[in-house]
Amino acid sequence: MIRVLCCWSVPRIKHRCSKIFQRHIQRRVFQQVPRALLAVAASPDSKTTPDKAGSGKVARGFYDIDGTELPSLPAAKAEATLAFDTLPNPGNRLLVNSDATESAIRRLNLRDFAVAHFAVHGLLSSSFPERSALALKPEGQDDGFLQAREVLGLRMNAQLVTLSACNTGSGRLFGQDGVSSLVRPFLAAGARAVAANLWTADDTFSLALMKEFYQELAKGKAKAVALQQAKLTMIRQFGKTATPKFWSGLILFGEGSEPVVSNK
Repeated sequence: MIRVLCCWSVPRIKHRCSKIFQRHIQRRVFQQVPRALLAVAASPDSKTTPDKAGSGKVARGFYDIDGTELPSLPAAKAEATLAFDTLPNPGNRLLVNSDATESAIRRLNLRDFAVAHFAVHGLLSSSFPERSALALKPEGQDDGFLQAREVLGLRMNAQLVTLSACNTGSGRLFGQDGVSSLVRPFLAAGARAVAANLWTADDTFSLALMKEFYQELAKGKAKAVALQQAKLTMIRQFGKTATPKFWSGLILFGEGSEPVVSNK
């Protein structure tokens, strides 16, 4: 069930995962609490103009993979770098441009990262949900699309995975098993919580929102509280221009009461 947000009301946002996933997350035991952050940014080289729904800005929206060029995401690298710098740790890894590949991610021990941030295009497949993907850089035999079915093979230990991409939290509803999207594979792979967008994300506004979100996380705030405070800050700063379509689509799935860093 998705709680519809009123125009200027920002409650503590919580998306209900299936009961199976909730029990799985609650019972998961972490042998070692990771503290490092993995930040990934991949922007296509294409200079295709934004989609028709846009207003001159690049949008992280839904695209058909076949025969479609993805526009570049000018703020993606800055967003990944921001997350990398805001939660400093000697074990942090930054994968941008040509380094942001599937093989580079697989070579890492993902259990070492408390936070994984992806500033990329998201591609949703309603007909074949297992093929929904994050668009990375192609390399060798890898096509550059980290598909949902491939995410299931990852082994993570993350407190938070942030999917700063379009439509990563939406999908088809399959009975009591919940919405099929890129969120569920990451939860099944070991993440305790996933922050994802329900619809098209504006590239520039996403950068501003993520800046506030990670600053709140760095203060030791719980994930749900950090997201709430980040949205309230955006409303205070931008006023009426911060319409709900820019911030209300970013939803936290899974466990939201714990921080990703400890100030103790």
